[in-house]
Amino acid sequence: MIAAGVLFLLAGASPVLEMTPEHIREAIEHGRSSGEKDLAQYPLHSEESWHANFDTPFLRIAQLSAAMRKADKLLAEGDVPKDFAAGQVHVYVHAKDDRERSTRNVSYVALVEPGAEGHVESVIPPVASSRYVRRVPTPDASGTPARIARSMKAVFPIRLFVPGNKIRVTFDDGATETVLLDARLFAGVR
Repeated sequence: MIAAGVLFLLAGASPVLEMTPEHIREAIEHGRSSGEKDLAQYPLHSEESWHANFDTPFLRIAQLSAAMRKADKLLAEGDVPKDFAAGQVHVYVHAKDDRERSTRNVSYVALVEPGAEGHVESVIPPVASSRYVRRVPTPDASGTPARIARSMKAVFPIRLFVPGNKIRVTFDDGATETVLLDARLFAGVR
């Protein structure tokens, strides 16, 4: 499975594995010249009660460059923090308020590699994670007070964020949901 993912990465249809100086310069320029819509987190999954998105080193640097531009400052290649350029994908999982049931608090996020034929899958913990409380947006403009839910940021090596692997989300009630990383997900991802 990893070999197929590496071939897919080489085809250029997935996040850049290593932010070379050339890639960093390209990301800085992208941030300077792009609008907010082009700098949004990449969607991973969405349904009535929760959604997930992610970012890549390229996107993080471009977002930083755009923020600096708004402050009338230019981001130089040497000013890019190492953690922005690190070969990691940040996955964000948030509760959504569907008003039909209580919000879904996120308790854990893992990456899953399928096992070879006849073998069990491999559950890979994040290299870092943090849970935080956030206001859950209401589904309409009714003026109903927003509810509070726990969301999570999970960080994974970018080399594992390839088609065929999965993201598994566990909620406080013990329920799990799994999202397959397929090739369509990576269209337009840098």
